[in-house]
Amino acid sequence: MNTRISRQNANNRFRTDFHSHCLPDMDDGAENLEISLKVLQMCREQGIKKIVASPHYYLHKEKVESFLTRRQIAYDQIISSPEYNSSSLGIDIIKGAEVRLEKDISFTDISPLCIEGTRVLLLELPFVPYSPWMTDEIWNLSQTSQVTPMIAHIDRYIGIYKQKHIDRLLAERYCVYQVNAEALRFKKVIKSVYRMAEEQYQLVIGSDCHNLTVRPPNIPSAHAKLRKSKAGQELVDYMLRCSEELFAKG
Repeated sequence: MNTRISRQNANNRFRTDFHSHCLPDMDDGAENLEISLKVLQMCREQGIKKIVASPHYYLHKEKVESFLTRRQIAYDQIISSPEYNSSSLGIDIIKGAEVRLEKDISFTDISPLCIEGTRVLLLELPFVPYSPWMTDEIWNLSQTSQVTPMIAHIDRYIGIYKQKHIDRLLAERYCVYQVNAEALRFKKVIKSVYRMAEEQYQLVIGSDCHNLTVRPPNIPSAHAKLRKSKAGQELVDYMLRCSEELFAKG
């Protein structure tokens, strides 16, 4: 990671939220259109320009086609609303999904759930102790569906996995790793993420927003924390470059 910061990029800010449950009535996120629009308005006020709408997807509960239909209906509700089309919003909603990693998921083509315009698939690991089948499935997905896995909220696993298992997960150098903004309040997480950046892991930020109260959009809080130090601003700049490269590669 470049250790020099120019005056030009000293004010760089996160403009893309790679993880948001902002679509109405899709999962445990926004309950209805009204809340969705308020979430988007809050994001706009925070300077966010792009949001990856990533509702939960569970293969054992629903077929891919059914999920895509529900997601399109929810998306259409937003973009057809007068509030979204007013000049006050102006946020680009990019369709995606937060796919729960399951055993044998690689036998199903889930590439349609990639972040729109890319071959990047946001994957949530199950909240159970690490097992080798997890990294096996991540690798298999990258091969059978020809996707680039993006591991959702890598910071959570830093807190619950043993170090040897975190190291095993980070051995998957072909992955992208998404960090929750809220977690960047903690020194342990910042230290781990900064080390990942120095080792050239692909890192992006997401709010993992679900609502307006308990889990609201909060990416500026991460930027405010990081900008207090030169090393923190370096991390912001590095993650911004990773974001740009992700969309550029498609």
